[in-house]
Amino acid sequence: VRFMAKSIGKGPTGDNGGLFLDLAPNMELEDGPEIRQRIRATGITDNVLTAYGKKAYDWEEPWEVLPTAHFFMGGIQADVNGATQVAGLYAAGEVMGGIHGANRLGSSALAEIMVFGLRAGRAAAEYAKNNVPVRLTAESKLSPLIGRVGKHRPAHLCRRLQEVMWSHAGLVRDREGMLAALKAVAELKAAAENLHICSEQIYNTEVQDAVELDFMLETARLVLVS
Repeated sequence: VRFMAKSIGKGPTGDNGGLFLDLAPNMELEDGPEIRQRIRATGITDNVLTAYGKKAYDWEEPWEVLPTAHFFMGGIQADVNGATQVAGLYAAGEVMGGIHGANRLGSSALAEIMVFGLRAGRAAAEYAKNNVPVRLTAESKLSPLIGRVGKHRPAHLCRRLQEVMWSHAGLVRDREGMLAALKAVAELKAAAENLHICSEQIYNTEVQDAVELDFMLETARLVLVS
């Protein structure tokens, strides 16, 4: 995958910025059709039929591919029953480090959710039965964001941050690029002090974007420094 990223960086690429995957030589193998059928059965190439047509789906023509990014785990600290340091707040799965640390769960996701989701659910139910309702203060922190009249839309800054991190902290990276990214993150953080958010009171997704942007900026900084 790193070799693919290096090749894309050097160019040339396809129309969508990727490389071309040619599976036609596989059909020359004795069990080529069987291999193709096994892969088709997983459904992983179904979108090839829609995007590139039947010839590509039949491995008669190449199609364009591009490396993608997995996500890492959240950083909420919790015990074996999902209890956090906030009374009444429980966490399980991808929002916490879990037994897999910061690594993406992958095929272990369902196993972890079944085990620790169950434990967290039971512990949360027991807590709720024995304690008065917990009042969270999120609303007081979110309300001032609604209707802010600034220069930058949160989603636009999120996209710029993603571009910076993909270019300088992705599969191919070096000191110079990461230093440039740190500078860009600092500039985006300053820009995030001047947000423009619509005044919608119900289901205002720009407020969510603003909250996520704040976490994204800090996460990006930590990734680059580490």
